[in-house]
Amino acid sequence: MKELAELKEFTANFFKNLGAKTIWEGQMLRVDKVPKDFEDFFGKKSPLKLVFDRSEEGKDTELIAKGSFLLKAIALYLENKGQTTLLKLRVMDPKELLKHKVVFNDCDIFSFEKKHSYKTMVRFTFLTTFQYLNEKEQKMISIYLEEGKPVTFDEKRFQFEEGRKEDIEISGIKENYSTSKVILKELLKPQVADIGTNLKSKLSRELQRIDSHYKRQEEEIDKQVQSLNTQLKELEDPNSKVDKKNAELKLKRINEQLQKITEEDKKSKLKKEKDFLLNDEVQKHGLNMDTKLLNTTVIYYPVYECRMLLKNNEVIGKPLDFLYDSKESSFTSINCESCKESLSSLKLCSSGHVICKSCILPCKGCTQGSCKICQFRRCNRCEREYCKRCTKKCSRCFKEFCKTHVIPTSPTKVLCLGCSGNF
Repeated sequence: MKELAELKEFTANFFKNLGAKTIWEGQMLRVDKVPKDFEDFFGKKSPLKLVFDRSEEGKDTELIAKGSFLLKAIALYLENKGQTTLLKLRVMDPKELLKHKVVFNDCDIFSFEKKHSYKTMVRFTFLTTFQYLNEKEQKMISIYLEEGKPVTFDEKRFQFEEGRKEDIEISGIKENYSTSKVILKELLKPQVADIGTNLKSKLSRELQRIDSHYKRQEEEIDKQVQSLNTQLKELEDPNSKVDKKNAELKLKRINEQLQKITEEDKKSKLKKEKDFLLNDEVQKHGLNMDTKLLNTTVIYYPVYECRMLLKNNEVIGKPLDFLYDSKESSFTSINCESCKESLSSLKLCSSGHVICKSCILPCKGCTQGSCKICQFRRCNRCEREYCKRCTKKCSRCFKEFCKTHVIPTSPTKVLCLGCSGNF
């Protein structure tokens, strides 16, 4: 099942990288708008309907399976191309993505600035052929390297577009290729070990069969020689009852047979035959591996440095700085300014602090609320606590009062009820 999944992924990615349009219709992959050079190479125009099970093969479908013509065509096409493909991730605007990931309670994005730089990784796609006995297996493996280290990357999560050379500087391909070969060797070890164990078991049985066969033949020769020597002793015995004339004839015949066995050196010939067959079986049960680099792809993606300001009806918050990694589809944490916990839902307090719901402190004068960072102020008249936006300082006695217990005397000044004479 894993090999089938890898085969489907490889095929879909191959046509995506060509710039074709791929659509899964159940277990069938429909490929439209295939570039003309591959159509000419393959000898068939798109759309292509690709299936991965022989039971689903039909008149208007193409089978992708071990040994299939299209799979061989893909491998040969990639081998002949011998080029480095450049792909760019299509990514969602970080501002829009943030709106999907974070809940803004009673506030909105007032301004959003971003600047980006690109990061790159390299994908090496290898085709390894295992050949042994009458079997031939092929395995395709894609290895992703970023900053010279292997990374896990699920291409199915993304869409791609053709990259531009002027966007990035391509370097380190040779070094990454050397690293990828080392990684590939480690990835192939389990399969090589499994095949090796299977071959060793089969070889052991064949060697045992050959050894037993020639051992029986050698035993038959020994028995024949032993029988002839026994007959010879009986005939040479003075007390033998065989008449002399018959004895001489028998002796002559037996000696001729023994001489023939000696001259023909049958056991030596059998040993040579046996050694030849044993060596032949060892050769047959050997594993031949051939690995080809089918494609090198440089994939690059933006990393954004973002600065955001939030605003509600009363206040604009301070700038929030964070990063957005488009490959990981993740933002660096935006933390509550009060408890420092990471935020998935945020709010502005009356002073503009970005806080979580747990850190909101109710204000008696507004629904905006305050937070633990802010200092509540007590009205010197009603003695209730208010946020700083809901209190005013009397311009005469300089004490704090809630808005209910002051009287404006100018656009910027107020008097408390006591100082204004309105008790």
